[in-house]
Amino acid sequence: MLDIIPHIQYLVTCNDCVVLPGWGAFIASHVSAYVSDGIMYPPSRVIGFNPSVNHDDGLLVASVVRRESMPYQAAKAAVAAGVDQLRNLYDIAGFVAIPRIGTLRRDKDSNTIFTPAADSIASAEFMALPAMEVAAAVPDSVNEGEKVTRISGIRAFGRVAAAVAVLVGLGITLSTPVLVDRESNHFASIPAPAVTAAKTITLPSVEATNEDFYIAKPDSSAIETVVIPAEAPKFVPEASYYLIVSSHSNIGEAKKFVEMHQGDNLTIFESDNRYRVVAATGATFEEARSLKADTGFSSRYPDAWVLRR
Repeated sequence: MLDIIPHIQYLVTCNDCVVLPGWGAFIASHVSAYVSDGIMYPPSRVIGFNPSVNHDDGLLVASVVRRESMPYQAAKAAVAAGVDQLRNLYDIAGFVAIPRIGTLRRDKDSNTIFTPAADSIASAEFMALPAMEVAAAVPDSVNEGEKVTRISGIRAFGRVAAAVAVLVGLGITLSTPVLVDRESNHFASIPAPAVTAAKTITLPSVEATNEDFYIAKPDSSAIETVVIPAEAPKFVPEASYYLIVSSHSNIGEAKKFVEMHQGDNLTIFESDNRYRVVAATGATFEEARSLKADTGFSSRYPDAWVLRR
């Protein structure tokens, strides 16, 4: 029987929700860095278990398909069997421990209680960040009342000084005489030209004409019509098996992946609310998988797997 625990451990490190179909889901929540009793603790991720989220979202099945190179339906059956095995251990012993994740335990009211493991893999990305001691700030010797009095006095002095500066400037401006030379021919620094005798300007006469003007129409036979063919959309032909190289939750990510690998003639196939990038199709499993025999293809897509419709 396939062991699904390594798949659960891997998915918990890079996903905030990992569903065990028909049982529940491990849900991660992020805890920000905080200070307590003079110690600053780094950020972390905390794992919980919610039995209400038990629908099959395909995440665990897709992990099995990628790693084990199994057809989708076979991987789905393997995941169901692996979850049933964990449920049987839980029902018989009253608890089941998943290494590096935590322990699921049944209380007296038949409720499922989850206890995270001390070495939980969920916070692996923060394990290198140690807790640090934080020194407390030294209080100022001046009490709060004196501080308020000093600040109020400084502000009042600043307002008075600003008002005096404005009054002094206004007085200087109003008391300074401005000489105006009205005899000069120049105003606003723009020289005024002197006016002499007026000159008569005679416009050329225009005679009316009844001539018609014709514009030659080009010969229609000389005009070449250029038709720009529209780019044919890429589509996935109907087949029983598809060689998948990548799977995405939205069409934008799938298109970006195809654009990054334009030389491989990839297409997009939508199934089970997932957008999968297809490299080849076939009527049989071996026919669809034959492209993996190519060394160059295998080096570019080592995790390619076959999906059966």
